[in-house]
Amino acid sequence: MSATSSAGQDRIEVELEEHFEVVRFLIREAQLLDERRYAEWLSLFCEDAEYRVPIRRFRQAEGLDDDWDPSKELSGEAELQMTLSRLPELTQRVGRLLSGKAHTENPPWFTQRLLTNFDVRHGGDRDRFEVDSKFLLNRFKAGREQTIVGSRKDTLLRVEGGFRISRRWVLYNADSYRWGAYVLI
Repeated sequence: MSATSSAGQDRIEVELEEHFEVVRFLIREAQLLDERRYAEWLSLFCEDAEYRVPIRRFRQAEGLDDDWDPSKELSGEAELQMTLSRLPELTQRVGRLLSGKAHTENPPWFTQRLLTNFDVRHGGDRDRFEVDSKFLLNRFKAGREQTIVGSRKDTLLRVEGGFRISRRWVLYNADSYRWGAYVLI
């Protein structure tokens, strides 16, 4: 394990085996969603998990000295989010998906999720992992195809020999939410 500095902040690198374990967990999680195994997917979340998708908005520069920091384009913690869910809300969303009453998912989409650019580091202790990654989700149904691209920040906890998702932050590479209310990334 080594400590390095990236973007002005200390990072605690993970061992290669830990990196592989985390990546394998996240790939299997994506497979559960692609296979519509939502109950199993929900079991991967901590009881107090948070799933957040901020709103992204265009903005103009505030002058020549503006640093164009992308965080200025995102809704803050105290502002409206595209999605801010905890486990009970995620469970309710999955229940609606499985009920057949979610019109955007009836018939369901055929999906394929691709995850890449994994940056895994310890988040303060050996059993907490902070993971940055990129995703591409391709969906197809009834002659319609959609591609959704973005990035994620996940906090994983090692629990009883496995992992649980404590926090997920999803950022779409778009300024609008035009894919329906039930996209799970």
